[in-house]
Amino acid sequence: MLRGAAWIHVASALEANWVREALGKRCPPIRVVPMGIDLEAADRVPEQRREKRFLFLGRRHPIKGLHLLVEAWRQAGFGPEWELWIVGPDAGLDPPLAPGVRVREAVQGEEKWKLLKSSF
Repeated sequence: MLRGAAWIHVASALEANWVREALGKRCPPIRVVPMGIDLEAADRVPEQRREKRFLFLGRRHPIKGLHLLVEAWRQAGFGPEWELWIVGPDAGLDPPLAPGVRVREAVQGEEKWKLLKSSF
């Protein structure tokens, strides 16, 4: 189906390369349109005290490789004072749990920016 498309939308140059590699010579034109971020909304949220928290913010889908993230977290051995938060809507994946891994539903607006500004 993709080979018959008028053009393909991707969010980054890296993603464009993946598509070109996968489709080969018959690849339709690709348009890179980055995901939009409202930086003014981020600026309205004051800086937050940093917590010992690493943050994954995105949909929980198998394509995201969260099993690899959790395994890397497990092997890194940061210790009990650090946490890995996986925050986002369930899109078909409950990531494997490990000590220090927390899973939360999606956050929006000011709550999202506070979480981003308080994480590493």
